[in-house]
Amino acid sequence: MTNRHRFYRYLASGGVSTAAHYLTLYALVQMGTEPVLGSTIAALVGLVLNYSVSRRWVFDASAKIPETLARFALVWMLALLINAWALASLLALGFHYLVAQVTATGVLVLINFNLHRRWTFSGARVPPLDK
Repeated sequence: MTNRHRFYRYLASGGVSTAAHYLTLYALVQMGTEPVLGSTIAALVGLVLNYSVSRRWVFDASAKIPETLARFALVWMLALLINAWALASLLALGFHYLVAQVTATGVLVLINFNLHRRWTFSGARVPPLDK
């Protein structure tokens, strides 16, 4: 599989995980859960789903689950921090919050894909970057 094909799968995986996050958030809030708690729980649902799909379908990883799951979670936490920093920075520069979020997300997709490809699932059968 080429890196381009793998990247498209990564985008699809992220889209499905994001949809699961939003649906879980909506369901929890409708059942009476406070929105911030619901979003936190939903983010964890998205994390587990995204990890599972990324491990098998995107990166075809053969590395052990505990190791790759810990690495995946570290990249996820780093992404949360980068997102918060980028959002705050862009808002301070006067960007509309939706434009700022889309910009931060676009940058994070590229960072996350490369971190997962080169580090999280480094035991996977992933082709070199130039292919």
